Amino acid sequence: MTGEPKPPLVALVAAAPAIDASRRADLLPLAEGAVAKAGGVLVSTCHRVEWLIDEAGSARASLQALTGAGMARLNGRDAASHVINLALGLESVVVGEDQILHQLRTAVSAARQRSALGASLDAVLDHALRAGRLGRSWRPAHPSVGWSLADVAVLRIQAALGGLTGRRILVVGTGEMGSTAARAALTRGAAVVIASHSRERTADAAAELGVAPSSMDPGAALLETDGVVVALSGPWRMAQATADALSSRAVVVDLSMPPALPAGVRARLGDRLVDIDGIAAVGHLDGPQTRYRTRLERLADRTLSSYLRAIADREDSAADRLAKRIEHERTRELEAYLRHRPELDAADRAMIDEATRDVSHRLFREALARLASDPDGRRRRALDELFGA
Repeated sequence: MTGEPKPPLVALVAAAPAIDASRRADLLPLAEGAVAKAGGVLVSTCHRVEWLIDEAGSARASLQALTGAGMARLNGRDAASHVINLALGLESVVVGEDQILHQLRTAVSAARQRSALGASLDAVLDHALRAGRLGRSWRPAHPSVGWSLADVAVLRIQAALGGLTGRRILVVGTGEMGSTAARAALTRGAAVVIASHSRERTADAAAELGVAPSSMDPGAALLETDGVVVALSGPWRMAQATADALSSRAVVVDLSMPPALPAGVRARLGDRLVDIDGIAAVGHLDGPQTRYRTRLERLADRTLSSYLRAIADREDSAADRLAKRIEHERTRELEAYLRHRPELDAADRAMIDEATRDVSHRLFREALARLASDPDGRRRRALDELFGA
């Protein structure tokens, strides 16, 4: 597209398989710190850590630090396309899976509660979330791989065992992922038991699912278990007898991030263990899923075009005009100040420039974001009356 707008967006991405689970775990607190300092949206899932932000002076140092730490940087149109693909589930192991849309919506809601998002980021997120909801309504009724990582985990165990009918499957974790895995195993004929850190939650989940409860530390009883799905938010601490039994014969899929299994157990399991990064190696899509993916890709293209048109229409908006005036006045005053300080070297001048840019951004960010959302034009008219902007 000739002359298309260049939205001031940045997406910093650390995702499997390019960045492994241990590195993602190390990057997460750095990204959290960047968000606390400069705003934006933090997306943290089992397969990715991402920071989405409008490019601004206050974020420069954090952007450089995280890029230096190994996060890939996408700018402008590429960042917008990535956000849309993310919401549609085109970046997921399971095309169109539900969890990523929920996680993105939750992250956006949390970010908006902390502070106003920049206009370009806010707009692309609105476009992406609307497209995500529409795309989910198109899904085939009965996909061969299911619609979540839990379904994929159970299918990996089924493939390794040659079937699940009559097989004993232990699910460790009673959250959404664990419950989904238990249901997936049940529908494929497995005898399912479930466990968690809380006896009360274990009993409740077992009763709701119609499966047997288990201890988190069952010892030799695990020798009768054929497959294990682990979906915990923390480590699975176990006695030696449980570690020995778990390592002896079961096929294990650990969906936890970071991994819940002790390092020694992971090493002993060898190729009978699939971790959160290994689960990304899924098989081919069937016919309905291939057609569904193609349809989502077309929706992604249309959504990106719609977003870029909206950005172009807003380029001469009151918010943009005010932002340009603020930057013009900041630059003019800074140049006047520096003319009277010839003793300052280039490094000092650059530091002062960045500091004044940061202050300007912090002072006017929320006002500009609110001005950009001006459905009846009253804010623009007030701006014109007050400042002649």
